[in-house]
Amino acid sequence: MHISDASVFSISKNCRNLRNIDLSNNDKITDNAVVALSQGCQNLNGIDLVACPQISDVSLEALAQNCPRITRLDISNSKIITDMGIEALALHCRNLSHLRMLSCSKVSDNGIVHLVKNCPDIKLVK
Repeated sequence: MHISDASVFSISKNCRNLRNIDLSNNDKITDNAVVALSQGCQNLNGIDLVACPQISDVSLEALAQNCPRITRLDISNSKIITDMGIEALALHCRNLSHLRMLSCSKVSDNGIVHLVKNCPDIKLVK
């Protein structure tokens, strides 16, 4: 299923108690949708953004600022996410326990170091 930003905007307005969402494998989803989702669904625990090529650090920064309860995030195959997004998560999502970021070529050791220093509950980093 390939939903668009318009669908995510609707979810963000009407599903305020949403806990988990999978938007993976979707080239139509943009940072605008994830920012809206983070603002409307601040109780998110888990989000999957695997192979969403338009998702950048902007999305991770919004999730970090607005959804500090996130414990599980999968951003695998995200080619434009960098250490800056990972550092934002590390600073604000201290309960993060599972972060999958396979094939995120712009994330370096610096991002990982921030993550493990700031997220004491981290159990999985891939």
